[in-house]
Amino acid sequence: MFNLQSSVGTQSSNEQDREIFITTMHCWVFLLVICSCMIISSVANVDASDFRECPGGFWVLEVLCPNGIYNESYAQSTDLIGIRLGEECPEKEVCCTNITQLQKSVDRDSERTTVSNEWAMEYECGLNNPHGIGNQSKLDHTYAKSGEYPWVVLILQQGTMTTVCQGTLIHPRFVLTTAHHFEPNDSFVARFGEWAFNEEIKCFPKQNIDIENIIVHPKYNSKGLPNDIALARLKRNVLYDAHIRPICLPGPNDLFDGQQCTSAGWGRMQDLKFASVLKRVDLPVIPRQECKQLFARTILGPFFRLHESVLCAGAMKDQDMCDGDGGSGLFCPTESGSYVLAGIVSWGLGCHQQDVPGAYVNVAKFVPWIQSTINERV
Repeated sequence: MFNLQSSVGTQSSNEQDREIFITTMHCWVFLLVICSCMIISSVANVDASDFRECPGGFWVLEVLCPNGIYNESYAQSTDLIGIRLGEECPEKEVCCTNITQLQKSVDRDSERTTVSNEWAMEYECGLNNPHGIGNQSKLDHTYAKSGEYPWVVLILQQGTMTTVCQGTLIHPRFVLTTAHHFEPNDSFVARFGEWAFNEEIKCFPKQNIDIENIIVHPKYNSKGLPNDIALARLKRNVLYDAHIRPICLPGPNDLFDGQQCTSAGWGRMQDLKFASVLKRVDLPVIPRQECKQLFARTILGPFFRLHESVLCAGAMKDQDMCDGDGGSGLFCPTESGSYVLAGIVSWGLGCHQQDVPGAYVNVAKFVPWIQSTINERV
């Protein structure tokens, strides 16, 4: 009798323990369901406004958009990449851009010319980094952000590594610049990814590449500087990256009259000191007839003839490119938000003067020569 009661007591105790265990498990499952619903709800309620925009898409962690190639297994709706980093190189963020949407944007700019290259799909021409990349110093609008204009090139004297001029990247093997800065027997180096002379952003290193030769336009003349354009052919291809990318060429018949465009370089500032951080200047393109009239009122006199290879911009007090900016590009935005190279800083009459334009090479006039030269020598 004693043993039977003991057995019954043990069985009752086991049943109570089992009920407690089952009740506890139910509570945990209920809490898990509640948490899961909250997570799903929070994810489902995220919209585009919760992300930072970039050209044609949004910044996301690289793991969500690897290699910039769209793949449904990553639950992403976007693809092309452009790296953006915060301080001390944390997890990379990439600009995910839907390739179909980007193609539509390109189609709207049918006159835009891309010099074909094997990286065209990965690094579309003319896309800048409007918010900059890497560590951003607190600079005013006078200066470009780090990596903002990834096509800007600094050209240096080989050996001394002193500044010669600037240029613009249009192809992994070619930089477009002015002709008047180069002597036949000198050697030069092109530096890509430069921004501030006294700063090095480790996440985005500079690339120094020797220039193999300078191809000057056959009709260039040092007297008066007509056709002041040249192609610098590199000894090897530059490696494209988030902060090193090409700009698009315009169509051969493109006009930019009245457009607000931008130029960037390390020339003299308003205080006449040379910039150590890449400066930027917003300039209106001046219609040709108006430009002739403005130059006629200067020391050039009423009989001055504006060469057909010249495009005019600026003529605004304290808004001008200056000494040391030669070879810098003048780039204009398109409807899709990308940029084309409209001009190249060539010459001027002083700096920062009201109603005195700056003279730029009209790049559109030279597109056939640029393309044929590259095709012959690539």
